Amino acid sequence: MLKWTLFNTYMFISLVGGTGGGIFRYMFSRFLREAAGITGDARFIESADEFQRIGDAWEELGEWFRRTSEASDPASFLGECVAPFNALADQEEAAWQRLRELVQ
Repeated sequence: MLKWTLFNTYMFISLVGGTGGGIFRYMFSRFLREAAGITGDARFIESADEFQRIGDAWEELGEWFRRTSEASDPASFLGECVAPFNALADQEEAAWQRLRELVQ
C-alpha cells in the first residue's frame, strides 16, 4: 500500500499528472513575467525566477516519490523527504513575503 501512496503523491506533485507543487509555481512564474512586462517593474522578474526555482524543487521532490515508490523497502526512505519539504516551505514563505512587500 505504501508504494501506491508514494506513487500517487508523485502523480499529484509532478507535471505528468498533477497540479500540486511544480505546475502551479510554473504558471505563477509566467504570470509574474507577464506582470513585469505590463508594469515595467523588473522586480516581478526576480519573483518569477524564484517561483520557477521553487517549481523545480517540487519536481525534484516528486521524482523522489516516484523513485521511492519503486524501492523494495520504501518505508526505510521516508525520513529523507522531511528536509526537502521543510526547505520548500521556507522557500515558499520567503517568496510570498518578498512578493507581498513588492506590491505594498
